[in-house]
Amino acid sequence: DLAVDPLWVFAEPYNRLILDRRGFINPIPDVPGLAPMDNMAAYVDRKLYIHNLGHATTAYLGYRAHPERTTIYEVMADAAVTDGARCAMTESLHILNRLYPNDLTVDDLIRHREDLLARFANRALGDTVFRVGRDLRRKLAKEDRLVGAMILGARHGLPFGAIARAYVAGLGFRARDEHGELGPGDRTFIDDILPRGPEAVLTEVSGLSRLDATESAVMDAVLAAHKELET
Repeated sequence: DLAVDPLWVFAEPYNRLILDRRGFINPIPDVPGLAPMDNMAAYVDRKLYIHNLGHATTAYLGYRAHPERTTIYEVMADAAVTDGARCAMTESLHILNRLYPNDLTVDDLIRHREDLLARFANRALGDTVFRVGRDLRRKLAKEDRLVGAMILGARHGLPFGAIARAYVAGLGFRARDEHGELGPGDRTFIDDILPRGPEAVLTEVSGLSRLDATESAVMDAVLAAHKELET
């Protein structure tokens, strides 16, 4: 372990590298683990709306339930936190399947979801709740993991209530680093924007507008989740 040799490097056994098949001029080399794909956009969105969304959700729900716990594996020891992340990821995977039915099947996405949840809970990684959830202004932005997925869900008439609850949990995120400091920019978010309420966050941080029917539906879902969780 690190007490024996602090230069040891730890890595996951995951060794699959997705890449753009169309980016090759010459034949693709026969290298174990390479996974050439024709539609890279589908896999970029899978990374954002399954992996990144699920990871942030574990941090936000985990901190809400257990603010005293430091690592992701510790908060995921609570089945309710893991189930909440699974629900949000499930909503998102159905949205992605609607967008990319020929590239991302439901069965494949479910397997991917379960693999990610197992990886998030890996004690050996020691990933912190702080690292995964910090930088709220970026992670709650319109084009990022939570709001982006909700917009797609609203646009296609698919449910996204669990993602909305993850967003609301993010509003209460106050995890600190080993020095007792909040993440970069989070102090301004907490002190200057959050006190004006969730609708201010939705408009100023997430960039949503009541003039757009889809964005208004997302705002309504988040405000309903906020009322549900905070009362």
